[in-house]
Amino acid sequence: MSAAAVERLPERGLGLALDILEQVARSDGGLSAAEIARHVRAARATVYRVVNALARDGYLMRPDDVSGFVLGPRALDLADAMDESRLRALPRPRAEDA
Repeated sequence: MSAAAVERLPERGLGLALDILEQVARSDGGLSAAEIARHVRAARATVYRVVNALARDGYLMRPDDVSGFVLGPRALDLADAMDESRLRALPRPRAEDA
């Protein structure tokens, strides 16, 4: 297995990575990896690996003036790519699907 393949998140980790990003996005300030692990109900060691991969790739960052992780520039780039008109065109989930 190549080094690049080892560094990528496994497919099953994608859901966890997205859960982590959602939790950090919902937080008022930063969240520590331990806090994130509690919120997503995953093993702390697993969360540390995923958080570090997300930080390495720019989706999370850990500023000096914030306690914990916050969204990084790549996550914000994704948000910026969705302009308001695109968001209105997206189908809304039905209450029974939630």
